[in-house]
Amino acid sequence: MKYISDKSNTYVDQGNSIISKKILHTCCLGSCSALYFHLNGYNFLSHIDGLETTTEDLITVINSIFSKKDMKNYSLKGKLIIGPWCADDCKSANIGKEVIKYYEIQNKIFINKDIQWKDTIIVSGTGINL
Repeated sequence: MKYISDKSNTYVDQGNSIISKKILHTCCLGSCSALYFHLNGYNFLSHIDGLETTTEDLITVINSIFSKKDMKNYSLKGKLIIGPWCADDCKSANIGKEVIKYYEIQNKIFINKDIQWKDTIIVSGTGINL
């Protein structure tokens, strides 16, 4: 897992997923997608690359902190952002949708396709911003 970090925030590179109490951010989705949420004081952000990321990769990272029950039962808010060069059924979007389905959190994660290539996604304990 590669990332750039300082005392207050962490950049999530393409193909990587991170859970942290720090602010997480990524940008430049292109044909990638991003799945993110905030739960129990932790931020999760995955910059999903259809060539480097698998559904199992994301589930492994999420399960390192949260159980399937946590994901389903606790207050969770988040989004799956589909990159501007990615159609609805592109590989990176499908990986995100499979993770959402696995955890049965379809009613807690909203899908957003309104993003530009250079937009930055920021996940913090106080909110989730584009």
